[in-house]
Amino acid sequence: MKPAFFFPAASCLNPIGLALATILLSACGPATDTTGEAPEASSACTGPLGPGCISDDPVPPFDRIEPGHFLPAMRAATERADARIADIAGNPQPPSFDNTVGALHRSGGEVARIARLWYGLAAIEDSPEIRAVGEAFSRLLGEHERRVLHDRALFERIDRLHAEAVARGLSPQQRRLVAETWRRFRRAGAHLDDDQLEALADIDRRIERLDEQYQRERRGATHRHELLFDDPDRLAGLPASLVEQARQTARDRGHDSGWAFTLHAHSFYPFMRHFPGRTERRRLYEAWMTRYRDVLRSDEDLGRIIDRLARLRAERAALLGFDSHLDALLDDASLPDRQALDHLLERLAAAAGVRAGAELERLRSLARADGIEGELQPWDWWYYRQRLLEDGPGGEPGPWLPLEAAVEGAFGLASELWGLRFRPREDLPAWHPDMKAYEVLDGKGDALGIVYLDPVHRRGKRGGAWTSQYRVQGVEDGRRTLPVLAVVANLPPPSGDRPVLLSVDQVRTLFHEFGHALHGLLSDVEYAALAGTNVPTDFVEFPALMFERWSLAPEIVLDYARHHPGGGTLDRDTAQRLARADRPTPGLETLELIAAIELDLALHGAPRGRVPELEDAEKRIRDELRLPALVSARHHGGGLASVFARRRHGGDFRTLWSELLASDAFTAFEENGIVDRELAERFRAEILARGNSRAPMASWRAFRGRPPEIRYLIEARGLAGASREETPGDQAVEKTPSGE
Repeated sequence: MKPAFFFPAASCLNPIGLALATILLSACGPATDTTGEAPEASSACTGPLGPGCISDDPVPPFDRIEPGHFLPAMRAATERADARIADIAGNPQPPSFDNTVGALHRSGGEVARIARLWYGLAAIEDSPEIRAVGEAFSRLLGEHERRVLHDRALFERIDRLHAEAVARGLSPQQRRLVAETWRRFRRAGAHLDDDQLEALADIDRRIERLDEQYQRERRGATHRHELLFDDPDRLAGLPASLVEQARQTARDRGHDSGWAFTLHAHSFYPFMRHFPGRTERRRLYEAWMTRYRDVLRSDEDLGRIIDRLARLRAERAALLGFDSHLDALLDDASLPDRQALDHLLERLAAAAGVRAGAELERLRSLARADGIEGELQPWDWWYYRQRLLEDGPGGEPGPWLPLEAAVEGAFGLASELWGLRFRPREDLPAWHPDMKAYEVLDGKGDALGIVYLDPVHRRGKRGGAWTSQYRVQGVEDGRRTLPVLAVVANLPPPSGDRPVLLSVDQVRTLFHEFGHALHGLLSDVEYAALAGTNVPTDFVEFPALMFERWSLAPEIVLDYARHHPGGGTLDRDTAQRLARADRPTPGLETLELIAAIELDLALHGAPRGRVPELEDAEKRIRDELRLPALVSARHHGGGLASVFARRRHGGDFRTLWSELLASDAFTAFEENGIVDRELAERFRAEILARGNSRAPMASWRAFRGRPPEIRYLIEARGLAGASREETPGDQAVEKTPSGE
């Protein structure tokens, strides 16, 4: 949701909750695309987004939806939802599950369906028409959210039901849905008095406006910068796919000739890894950094927007009764508390520090061979890390990983673990000819859902990789609703007879996103609000990171890797080399991650009135971690977007917790058999199928039988030896589930 989606470990889901992180209706869409109630006479199907128009279709009508459909459809949908919610809040009958939380769950189906479509499609088509609709659409949805979550009469019914849930004999899933609904309303301020609610609404609007401005300014700064080459000899030695992509980028940006490199993730990172010219690397890097201090342009300084956002978030948290914005985030997490997070970071930093010094000296040695004396600079970081990777024992993967083979490998792994089959569905509508749709079947031949693959870069796509959910699993009238998901990436396009050849990072990303899709496809709960990936954001990456771990396991990669153009199979030595090929500097990379997290904690963990300036926080963290000049807190993942963009902030520490869970859980497969079917079925039953129908860490304990252990994360990151002897303080503290 790595959206960043720039690296496999980033949070990358693109569910409806991107813009509605706290809105109940974002998670509480119905099990089907109908609301569960008879529509009013005026709500007959009048377009591709109208009520009842697509409820019987296997997928939304992607080929008939246009940007202009969304605002009118959402206005009508929110009006109908407001009327239904008013009926729920004003019901003279005592609150029950069916007439309160169940009814609320049904009432937002139309709104949720349109929002899922909007945020999924807007991410793959950055057109003027989309941008013209985007901010108005988000504001419309935000105002509807506030009306629902600040409805005191509605909350009083939910509050009473929550207090009496056990005594009323509700089912476990009903109690969970009541508890989650109550918690969402409390986090939105439903318990506050009128003056406090007015103040909260004002803060929320200011945050929304600043966030929109932050996204707009950052997007504009990202789009306008480029590095253009006219001489093809300057590109000698770069991967052919990168050169072809740069040629197409130049044409897309209006150049008749030449090759253009930009600040978008799919262009910036490969250039910084592979281009030998230090001057050009510095130019592109400084452009990348000045997105946040672009004082030569008319835009407002993004650094000042960041400072204002941090202070507003602290004010909001205080108004809700939290010590800091971080505490508010942890209230909605499976990670226990700040103490547990600090303990994890302390253990990880100690292990990383042992390795970082030697790694830095190896990088310096490579640079000295190139005639570079003195301290390495940030624009050297990615290039010499790549050189270390290519020159080391892991080496480059070579042409062993064509995209088609990797997709077959992901499908084959799912088949081996859970007996799944993937049947092409060329008859289903798609939003682009590059798309491929597959119907997913279980071992008995029953349909589980639909998954789309859209892996190749084209103009207009948001950078990175992610998984969008267009329909969510649930049960309606005794029938399981089939989820619809899309795995989207920005892999380089094919060139001539050359297929898309993937790097190790790209293979991991593809499997990672497919893991998110499987989490949605294998969900088996009653209420869509609790289905699949509707889990806390620090738990949602866990299944995806598990599937990522399988991607390059030698036993797995031997089954799908094929040489291009010869088609030969992989030998075990090369398979072992691939498994080691993606992390040549684990100590420095881990310090980079920790620095990004500590920057987040410094700005969001401070109480109101004590939030530090961005630059002061960065300097303190650099000094405390003793970061070398070439490593920055801004380098990890999406840089400051990971801290401040609405769809990403807090993503790094949340993903780290998921990485801990995945590292520990994958050890069970390493010990029992990498594709042990019995263990895989337990993982499906206790983790994937459960979604948020119970506390996620209860699901973890049901699978693993104990709390997670930090040593497995240290080993997985390449920071420890072969010994697995437990060390003091190894177990991570667990959060006690709230009463449900």
